[in-house]
Formats: sequence, structure tokens, C-alpha cells
Amino acid sequence: MRFLTMMAVNVLAVTNVFAFYEASSWNIAARPRQVNESQTDANYILWHNSVIYVNDSNDTAIAGVLRDFIKNEFGFDIPVTNIRPNDNIIELNRDRVNNTHQEEYRLNISSNGIIISGYDKAAVRNGVALLMAILSDQRLCLESRRLIVPHVQISDWPAMSGFRGMHIQMYSIPVELDSIKRFIDGATLLRLNTLIFDIGHNWQSTTSGANGSYTRANLIELVQYAKTRGFTVIPSMNLLAHSERGPIWHTAKANGIDMSDSQNYILIGQILDEIKVIFDNPVYFHAGMDEAVENIQSNAATLAKTEKNTFIDHIIHVNNMCKARGMQMMIWHDMLVTNAEVSEVATGTPGPEGTAAARNLVPDDIIIGVWDYNNGGGLTCIPLFMNAGNQVFGCGWLDVSVPQMANAVLTNNIAGMITGTWSDVFLSTDPIAQPFLNHEHYCRALALTGHYSWYTLSETQPVRSEVFDPTAFSNMCRWERTTRRIPRNFNIVDLSSMTAHRNSGDTASGMISEFSNFTYQKDGLTYFKGVPFKVDLNNYMEWQSQFNGSFNSQDHQNSSNYKHRVTITNGATSRTFDVDGINIDRADDQIIIYTNARNRTGTGVWGCESVVSNGKIVLTQYYNSADSRVPRNGFVLSAHGTKMPLISDMPVGSTVTVERVYSDHSEPAFVTNNRTPAITSSVSVPVNRKFDNIVLLHTTVYGILPGGSDLFRYRLIYDDGSIFEKFVNFGKNIGAFNEPTSLYDPETSKNVLMAYSNYSRSPFQGQIQQIYAFKIQNPYPAKNVQSIRFIRNISSAATGLIILGITTYDEFCGDYTLISDFDEDCYVGINDLSIFSQHWLTSY
Repeated sequence: MRFLTMMAVNVLAVTNVFAFYEASSWNIAARPRQVNESQTDANYILWHNSVIYVNDSNDTAIAGVLRDFIKNEFGFDIPVTNIRPNDNIIELNRDRVNNTHQEEYRLNISSNGIIISGYDKAAVRNGVALLMAILSDQRLCLESRRLIVPHVQISDWPAMSGFRGMHIQMYSIPVELDSIKRFIDGATLLRLNTLIFDIGHNWQSTTSGANGSYTRANLIELVQYAKTRGFTVIPSMNLLAHSERGPIWHTAKANGIDMSDSQNYILIGQILDEIKVIFDNPVYFHAGMDEAVENIQSNAATLAKTEKNTFIDHIIHVNNMCKARGMQMMIWHDMLVTNAEVSEVATGTPGPEGTAAARNLVPDDIIIGVWDYNNGGGLTCIPLFMNAGNQVFGCGWLDVSVPQMANAVLTNNIAGMITGTWSDVFLSTDPIAQPFLNHEHYCRALALTGHYSWYTLSETQPVRSEVFDPTAFSNMCRWERTTRRIPRNFNIVDLSSMTAHRNSGDTASGMISEFSNFTYQKDGLTYFKGVPFKVDLNNYMEWQSQFNGSFNSQDHQNSSNYKHRVTITNGATSRTFDVDGINIDRADDQIIIYTNARNRTGTGVWGCESVVSNGKIVLTQYYNSADSRVPRNGFVLSAHGTKMPLISDMPVGSTVTVERVYSDHSEPAFVTNNRTPAITSSVSVPVNRKFDNIVLLHTTVYGILPGGSDLFRYRLIYDDGSIFEKFVNFGKNIGAFNEPTSLYDPETSKNVLMAYSNYSRSPFQGQIQQIYAFKIQNPYPAKNVQSIRFIRNISSAATGLIILGITTYDEFCGDYTLISDFDEDCYVGINDLSIFSQHWLTSY
């Protein structure tokens, strides 16, 4: 009778999770237009007996993606079939009666199954993507080895049916393949459909390396990964100027091609032949050809031709080479407009003999990409190329212009929008800062593109805090794939012994207070994808970081009686200047100090900002400096215009001191510090049990240290006196609580477990709060672990540590293939065999 009792428990577990899909709780970019969640209808149970049924063979590839996703997330190895099963079905089919828009789909989740019906192949893929986003929600958790998916009926379609995607640089800074795949996964969940892989830089047809970062095998793997997920993949390489984005020319001229050397055009042909194979017969090829004034002028002088003829002859020559290989060419627009036709950034050369005069000579089959990075400067160019007879797509950049570009694309009914992710705009030479900037940049650009390319501008509000999709973000800063599978013999470690080691004014309580709203709660425990933790406002530990350069909020730092004098020192170089204010809005040609009295600077994008932590510059951002986060143990120097040179060339690691001086003379005024470092160097927590694994929820106070810095040691102490130590490495095993991405090491970031982020939950100006999970595999599971000791390294005094929860557990429950394992302990025991012998298996 044990088996029948178990089944009754399972039925009771199927409770309705009403309001699961409300916008306030289901925070996802491009939320579906029509969401009908019933309070009474039963939910769907996903488990190992589920089957994916494909009605149209063209949807088999995306069905395979869904199958792999379910297996990786939950351990259910379910089949894909073209024979319709009777029940427990996930069905993919086509329906042009109820779906009337291009890419429109309907998603119906009920107790009978999950049905995705779409207008076309792209629509079915959109429905699958949304289903994966739903299943990725951290509030869903396995119960009795089943995933309960709340009932819902959804109907949705994109406002933009053409290109919706991203232009990704893949050469300036090598990013390991797994991170690119996770980016593709994030774009899939946001239902984007186009990826331009900008593969320029150091391409040589005679080498095994395709470009400076990837081999041909790498690129083939990434292209197929994206195509399987329904993307149009477009290769890109600048075949004019921008030598850092193009081939190694046989002979070069003015940062680009020497058009007088025929060997360069032979090289282009060889590259296009290779690209045709690597990209699996791509339909399009993006040839760049932007910002090339000096190159065109130099070639015109050598060839004794006008700038107009030099440029158009090159365009036509390369276009014919693309067409001969079955590819439609794309180019950028800026060399085909005059300064009078576009403002600020996107500038061309004046006619009549300049390159803009070639606009009406460009073949109609060439697609023009109009880029705009300054709130409207290039949008007026779109009609110019439409009138010339060319297809046009738009390219925005982050929140500076993505909403406006999306609106222009829809208003003009052009080919679509492909947002740029230019990594080389980040001029910092710090190898740690670069991946950080790229990662955050990519996350923000991805969510914004998904949001604004799905709606018309009238359907949404351009508020950044509402479009940062935690599904896509968490996918890029990922939690271990298998953690939703049920652990065995878990034990919550009591942290009360660490409570005495807390400092006043901590941030941990603010984090914990949000958990009950945004994480799965059951029986007083907080679940992170299947692993339970006791997260308690009363029991946690925080080691504070040293605090230097702070301006006490009670100290009237903005009084007109004082001014603040900054000294930046790097070796023999020293620079001293007075700032224009503290915590005030930055105006033109000003430099402002932003203290930790605010969470973020709130500044505009055109400027330069240096983050100062523990008296050192730890990060300098150029042009993507809007809204820098202010460290708790430091401040931000924010400069604009003529004041930018004061900080722009001071490298990471430079020492920064701030004196407050009286306005009428130079005597230093008194400034208090409001933090002191904790004295305690180590803390022990009793465990007293055997286990296979231990997971610790932790975070650092601020991301100020180079990737590779060992901050702490977690030491397991066994009953026999032996020990096992594991170092916690910043950027690999832990990140910062107030940075959207603190995982700097691209080779190991795939092993970092990100347990929680409120990045999309709090207002954009509010405090970012993130927690990372660090899993330690116990090398001696047969030994009893007496305690775990946290040992602070000297370097950790610079950033601090918060530990919120500890759980031990044994290995996860297999792949759910032990059909006779009725007592759910992952082992086939005598009682299981007894039940099996009574032929109760048929009713299981």
C-alpha cells in the first residue's frame, strides 16, 4: 500500500499557483500580449513520462532544443515523436486559422498537456522559447519528482516581423564558446531571430585559425548551435576600412584595403568561399564599409578617381563577389550621407565629389544598415535609402537609442532592427574590466532588443527597470544546470554561531527581505532550483570591508563652506584638482564625486567615470558610463567634456585621495569614516554529519579585485582531525552583490552558480543585490565532517563577505529511469522489488 499512498500525496501536491503569470511576479522582457490565467483549471505535470509530439517535421529541430533543455534543467529524458501519444503531451503544430499574424503563436498549458500552435515555423519556435522561459522561472520547483507548471492560455506575436536581433563582435576580446552559447540561449528565450557574427580581425585563409579568437571548427559549432535554435546567422567582416574588423590585407592603405592591389580582391574571394562553408550557405553577408573617409580618400588619390567612383566601384565589385556565392550583401550607411543629412556621430563626407554622392548608385539588392547611437542622429537617414530603392534595417545601441530605433523601424516598415554590441568602445586596458563591461553590455542590450523589437512604442513605456529579463540574465550568469533535480539527504546548517560576527549597517538584511517575494518558498525554506536553504534575517555573517574616502551623510558635505580636492597618483604621475560638487547632477564640463549616499550615479552616457574603491581606481568607463554603481567602500569620479582628461588616462590601480578643504583657504577640513574593518579573521560553524556536497550562498560587498584573487578559504574539518580546503576565487566562485555581472574569468565562469539576482526586480536606480552559490564536492564523503571554518585572506579586507546560507546534500536522484524505485530514494531496494513483483508497475 505504500505505493498507493505515495500516489495520493502526489495528487495533493498538484496545487494551483494562481497569479504566477501576473506582470508583477512574472517579470520577463516582451511579456505576451494576451495572458489568460484561470484560478480553477488544473496544472500540467512535467515528468519523465512526458512526450514531445511534432506535427510538422520542420519543427523537429526546435523540438530537440526543448527536449535538451528539459533534460538539462530537470533530468527528464523525454522522447520526440511524430506519432501522437494519448496523454502527457507537449504538442507542436501549425494553425493559420486562429493565428493570423506572422510569427503568431498560441500556448495552452493545461492538465491534458501543453499545446503550442503557430502561424509558421518561426511562430512555433517563439512558442517553444516562451515555454522555456516559463520553465526557467525560479519559483517552479520539482515536487515528488514532478514539475508542476501553472495553467495558462497565451496568444502573442511580434510587432516587428523582420530582423530582430544582435550584432555581436567576436574578435576584439576572445569569449569562450560556452558564454557565446549562453548568449544565444538568452536571445532564444527573448524570441529574437537574427544574429550577426562579426568575425573580422586577423582572418587568414591559409591558417587553421578563422580569426584571432576562434578556429573554423569553433565557428561552425556556434553557427549550427544558433541555426538549430531558429536564428538567421549572418557573417560579418569589414571589407573596406577598420582593419581591426577585417582581414590581414595583402597590402594595406589608411587602416584598410589597398584597392590598387588585385591580390586583396583575390583574398576577399577566398574568405567568402570559406565563410560560405563555415556559415552553412548563409543568405546574407555584412561587409561593413563604415567610417572609411581616409581610406577612400587615399585610394581615390592612388587610383586617380573621384571619391564617389572609388567607393561605388568597390561596393559593386564586392557585391558581385557576394552574389556569385549566393549571398545578399549588407553595408553600413554612414559613408553614403552628408554631414547635413545626419547629426553628430554618423557622419559621412560632403558631396558632390564625396562618397555621399554614390548613394543613388548603390545596387538595389544591397541592404543598408542605418546605425544610430545618439538619440535620433541617424534616424532621418532611413527615408533617404528607402527612396533610393534599398532595403533598410536599423541598428541601435543600448538604451541610448534602441527604443527610438525600434519605433523608426516600425513606423517606416523597414526590414528590422539588429542592435550593436560594440566591445571596442570600452577603452580600458584592464583585462579584468573588459569582460565585465562586455558582459553587462551584452545583458542590457539583449533585454532591450527583445523588449522593444517585440512591441510598438505605444505598447510599452521606455523604462529601463522594466525590461531586464531575469530569465535571459540568469541564463548568461548561470546556475548549475542540474540543480533542479532532487537532492537526497539534504541538511540545513545552522548559522546562529556566525551571527555574532556581523557589523552594523550591513547589506545582508536588505537582500534577505526580498527572498520571500521572489524565490520559491516551502515549509519555511528558500529553494534555489531545487536546493533548499534556511535564509534568516537573524542568522547570517557579514565581514565588512575597509572603508576609505567616505563622506558621512551627517557631515554636510555639500556645504558651500567646503570644496573637495582630489589627488590621483600613479607612480611618478600625480594630478590634483577640485571637483564641482558632491552627489549633484553632472552638468557639461564638470567633474562630480558620487558617494555611497547614492546607489548609482544616474549620469548620461557621454562622459567618463572612474570607480574608486579602498582608495584605488578599480574601473574606468568611457562613453558607456551612464549609471555607474557606487561602491560601499568608495565613490565614483564622474567627468564630462573638458574635465574628462583629468581622469581618463589614469589607469586602474591608481591611488586616489580626497581632502575636504575650506572654500576660502586650503586648510583641510575634517572628514569622518563610517566603516571599520572587522577584526575577526575566521569563523567556525558546526556541521557534524556526512555528505557528498555542500553549497554556500555568499557574495562579496563590491567587485574591486582582479579575477583570480583568492578571497577566502572554506575548510572542512573531519572528526579524525584531517582537513580539506577550498579557496574562493573572485570572478570564479563568487561575485559582487551590487554588480549585474561579476564573473570575470571567461574560462571558468560556466562553473559559477548564480543563485539569485534582483537585477530586474528593483528600480534601476536602486541597489542591485545578487547572491552566488558555491558548491564544494566533499572528497571524503565517508568521513564525518565536524565543522566548516571560514578563513579570511588578507586581500578580502578590501571587499568583504556575506554568507547567508549553507546546505549539505548527497548526490541528485539520477535520470528518473528507476521505474521500480517507488520510495524515491534513488535505489532499488527489497521493498521496491516486492512491489514490482506484484505487477503494480502498470499503474505507476
